[in-house]
Amino acid sequence: LATEVEAGWFEVLASEQLEQMRALAAGAQAASAELAQRYFDAGNINRRELALEKAAASEAQLALLTARAQAFAARSALNRLMGLTAEQNQWTLVTGLPEPLAQEHSLEALLKLGIDNRLDVLSLRRRAQAIADRYGLVRHTRLINEIRIGAERERDFDGTVNSGPTIELALPLFNWGGGRSAAIRAEMQQAEAALDEKVLDVSNEVHLQSSRVLAHKARANEYRKRLIPSREEAVARAQEEQNFMLISIFEVIQAKQGEYEAYAGYIESVRDYWTARTELARALGRTLPNSDTAANTTLEPTEMLQPKRAGMDHSTHGGR
Repeated sequence: LATEVEAGWFEVLASEQLEQMRALAAGAQAASAELAQRYFDAGNINRRELALEKAAASEAQLALLTARAQAFAARSALNRLMGLTAEQNQWTLVTGLPEPLAQEHSLEALLKLGIDNRLDVLSLRRRAQAIADRYGLVRHTRLINEIRIGAERERDFDGTVNSGPTIELALPLFNWGGGRSAAIRAEMQQAEAALDEKVLDVSNEVHLQSSRVLAHKARANEYRKRLIPSREEAVARAQEEQNFMLISIFEVIQAKQGEYEAYAGYIESVRDYWTARTELARALGRTLPNSDTAANTTLEPTEMLQPKRAGMDHSTHGGR
């Protein structure tokens, strides 16, 4: 339940930011369509160009409506998980979506945490040990605890001396005793097989979820470090060119829409990163050790979309 609430919390954070982003994009595109109508009425653009602007405005509005519905659904789902009624759905979130953490745990450390902390693994391990204790058996293990490597010299009957390496190890044998029944042996083997199967499942699940965390983090970093700066640069250059009447205002708005989409993709990738971390915690059977590490909050949409350079921004101007 705690894992589901945490995942739901990240979903609400992201969906509300995406709704704000889509609202800004829809507003910009609506202004573009209105401006296109004025240009058409003045005879500066043709019907095809006007239709394209109106279609883009409609698509942006549809995206906003979809984001709004998804935000409401995410909020309702979290409200239900917290045990609140529909009338108690007036709470607000006081923080934004946090950025991915700088460091992640190694796979080896995560696998050990999963094996040591999963309650289903611990339950099966204790069951196998209880059966062994009941019948006085020695449990087997997949791990070889002691290995000794050395050298040995030996004289044959004809007087020749042979020398070579030796290895000594502890084998995973059962001490069944002479009179143990087949039923006892089967019960012990079934308990050990169930434990081995669960350990195998847990290790693969932890590996999968760890890979998903790293993949979504890589996506978020690609958006943040490369795509978003490139989109911001494109908008800044487009605004400069439009100031000198080298391109139309519609090209500036088109560049701005690309910037909106880059920010939306970034928010989605960060959401997926944190959701994957909650699933990794579920696979481990415990919270991640670095869960309390402070993380910077992602910028709000209104802050993201502030002009990055000084100069005129004609993206919402109605003049030519």
